[in-house]
Amino acid sequence: MNEDIKRLINNIIQNEFNHIQDENLKGMDDLEKYNLLNKEIDKIQDDILQALPEELKPLVNEWDIKIWHVLTIINDYYFRKGVIAGTSNLNFLRDSTGGIIFN
Repeated sequence: MNEDIKRLINNIIQNEFNHIQDENLKGMDDLEKYNLLNKEIDKIQDDILQALPEELKPLVNEWDIKIWHVLTIINDYYFRKGVIAGTSNLNFLRDSTGGIIFN
């Protein structure tokens, strides 16, 4: 695959990843569980921040931000891998006569 096509595909994937992130989790399969875990995380973080001396609070906030950045990088990686896996082997789209199935 030439470099222009690779760059184009990477740009398409990045654009879709950003678009999906911007949808604010609409349609997530288990949004209720996600929201519950988020509330629990927020409560734990608040408890930790209240117990910490003032000079450590910025460090904990920075740590939290960096964790979210790492998770975003991981999500981007798996999203790309999923796109690659899903588009690499499309033989399942063919019917028994060799024609492509589109429903």
